[in-house]
Formats: sequence, structure tokens, C-alpha cells
Amino acid sequence: MTAAAWWQRVRRVLGRRELRSASFGSAQQTVSLVASAVVGVVVARALTTSDFGLYSAVVSLVAIGTAVANGGIGTLGIKILLDDPDAQNRSVSAFLLLRELLAVVAFLALVGVAQLTDPATTVPAAVAGLALFAKGLDCTDAWFQSRVRTGAVSLVRIGVVLVLLAARVVAALVSPTITTFLLLYVAEAVLSAGAVALTYLRSAGSPGFGRPQPRRAWGVVVRSWPLLLANLARQINLRADVVLLVGLAGTGAAGIYTVAARLSEIAYFLPIVFTTATFPALLAARREWGAGSARYRATVQRSYDRACWAGVAIAAVTFVLGPPVIDLLYGSRYGEAAGVLRIHVLALPFVFMSAVLGKWVVAEGHLLQTLSRQAAGALVNVGLNLVLIPAAGIRGAAVATVASYVVSSYLFTFVGGRRGVGGGALLPAGVQMTKALVWPLRLLRDRSRRGPSTDGTDGATDDGTTGAAGP
Repeated sequence: MTAAAWWQRVRRVLGRRELRSASFGSAQQTVSLVASAVVGVVVARALTTSDFGLYSAVVSLVAIGTAVANGGIGTLGIKILLDDPDAQNRSVSAFLLLRELLAVVAFLALVGVAQLTDPATTVPAAVAGLALFAKGLDCTDAWFQSRVRTGAVSLVRIGVVLVLLAARVVAALVSPTITTFLLLYVAEAVLSAGAVALTYLRSAGSPGFGRPQPRRAWGVVVRSWPLLLANLARQINLRADVVLLVGLAGTGAAGIYTVAARLSEIAYFLPIVFTTATFPALLAARREWGAGSARYRATVQRSYDRACWAGVAIAAVTFVLGPPVIDLLYGSRYGEAAGVLRIHVLALPFVFMSAVLGKWVVAEGHLLQTLSRQAAGALVNVGLNLVLIPAAGIRGAAVATVASYVVSSYLFTFVGGRRGVGGGALLPAGVQMTKALVWPLRLLRDRSRRGPSTDGTDGATDDGTTGAAGP
């Protein structure tokens, strides 16, 4: 597909306002990612390795707690607002009430886990956990998204991120202590959520806040719990390794590991950019040709092919350049992180394909399977970390992370029946991901049989295959 054809397909799916809103959202995500990377470098260089590990562990705990405190509202909140436009103020209040109640649960669980992992992390975790109560006000973002007016919110958040980035740089020069950086972490959450809520109240047409209704909040819980659990499992999969390292190998090991994990997160963010750019074309193909059509299947296959090998390419570059980048940015005391990074990037092909799978699942409505596969990944991650960290230290944690991504992104699609909560309903995606892993061989086979393809379809036939059975 040419760039012009792709753009025309996107324009048929999205209007001008939607494209502008998506652009603001992408800009905010990019700025936040870059700022997070810079903050990681600043804090790592300002603190001792041990203190940086402690800081990273409690921030990871808050990230897991945030998955609970958010209540799984997200996209569901947008749907609720659109389905009942006359009660939007009461719905927003229900979101806020639900999130604050869940923040209490998450805070108590966070402190409890910190106490069990390492008593020294309890107080820092309690300080960082205060951010959970501020993030409840982010529920007002659902109203902006329901009206496709996220530009103002994105600009507000970008401003807060940049201000707090500058504050952290100053703190690193003036008062480089773990307490200072934890307070700034909480301040960012308070300022960001508060600014979004204020923007909501001052926006034209804003319904404001209605009288809180516990029954309405409970109704949201009934509908959102699968998404809440899926988000929780995903965060456990992302963050549990750092928390477990503190308890099993010490804060110093956690600090070194976190350096590699932060660089990996940057690479793991790239699939989001990839799928954000290609998802509209995927939806357009499904709408135009139908879910069962050969052309739609071929379009999905091309997405997996390109995602997989984009991941391979980035993994190869990171494998070569990662060690000198770590030495340049973080210093020689974090040199061991290079080996961890080289293990982490082995997951990139599966991370990229998982991003495509996530969009395909939304398009096809297999939401229960999303919860199941995220839970499977979290269980594998925690279980392998408990076994491998005592045996192999930070490299064992890295292996556990890669294994969890392979299981949740790929192997799980072959588990269970099509009607159960297992991955059987995702079997078509598993087959297509298997084909993607051998894309170069398929290209060579097709060219040897029919000659090089000139239409950018990877030699796909009308039945959505590549000219022969099997991968």
C-alpha cells in the first residue's frame, strides 16, 4: 500500500478533529516518554545505586497500584458518557468516587507489599503512594476524549511534565536525596491531575460534577472489572521484576536492573507509535472488505510481518549500541545493565506483534482473552523471577521478563478452546504471528515461485495466504 493510499484510508475513518486530537495525544506521549528517560538519567546519576534502586522499586509499586486505582475505566468511561449524555456530570462524579475508593485499597496494598518485600521500602512507598489519590482526578479526561477534545488536556500535561523535569534537574544540583525526588514525583501527579480537572471545569459545555451516586459507581465496577484486572496484570508483568529484585537481591541490584529496564521501556513504546499509525488503516480494511475477507486477513498479516521485523531491527541496533549508551548516560557503575538490556531486547519482536494483536483483539471483540493472556504473562513473570533471581541475579530477572512477553504475546494464542477464556479464540493471530517470524523465508519462496512482488502485498494471494500452505 502506498503512503497516499494509506492516508486516504485513514481520512475515511477519521475526521479532521479526530486526527488533530490523535496528534496532540501522540505528542504528549512522546514528550512524556522522553522526559521520563531524562528523569531516569538525572535521578540515577544524582543518587547512589542503592538509593536509585529503592526509588525505582517504590515508583514501580505505585505504577501497579495505579492500575487498580484507575478502576479500568479508560475507554469504558468514554462509552458510558456517550451512552448517557444527560447524566454526564453524575457519571464523572461516579468515576471520581470509584477511583478514590480504589486508591485507598491500592495504597494499603502497596504499603503492605513494601513491608513484606523489604521493611526499608515502607516509608518511601507510603510517600510515593500519595500520588494515587491525586490521579483520581484524571477521570475527567474521559469527558474530553468522548468529545474528541484532548488537545487542551495534552498541552496541560506537557507543560506539567516539562516544569517538573526542570525541577528535578535543579534538585539534582541542589538537594539530591531520595526524599526530594519522591516528593517531586507526588507533586507531578498532583499538578497534572489538578490542572486537567481545572481545565475540565472551565471548558465550554463542561457538565461539571454532579452528586456522587454509589449505585452508579458500583455499576461502573460491574462493567469495568475485566479491564481493571487486565491492566493490573499488565503492570505486574512490567514492574514486578524491580520490586522482587529488592527483596531477593537488594536495592543495589534493583538500581542496576532499572537502568536497562528504562531503556527497554523506550524501545517497548515504539510499537505503540507503530500501531497508532496503522490501526486506522486496519479498521478501514475491516469495514471495507469484511472481517472474513482475504484482503482483510492479508492486511493484518502485513501488519504482523512489519511489526515483527521492525522489532528485530531495533533489537539488533540496541544490542550493539546499548552498552556504550549506558556507559555514556549513566556511568561505569551501571555497566552490568548492558547485559540485562541485551536480554530484554530479545522480546522486541513479540512486543511489536503484541501491539498489533492488542488492536486486532479490540477490532474483533475478544476482550476476555485480553485479561487471560495478561494474567498468564504476569504469573509467568512472577513465578520465573522467584526462581531465577536467586540463581542468576539481574540477568535471571531479564530472562523472566522476556519469557513472560513470549507467553502472553504469542504462545497463549494457542492455548484453550475458541469459546473459553483461553487463547483459542486468538488462534488465527497466533498462526499469523508464526508466519511473521519467518517472513524473509516467505519472501524468498514467493519470489522463487512467482517472481518479485511489485504491489507491496508481500505476494499475498486473494485468499490472504502467501501462495502455499503453512508458514
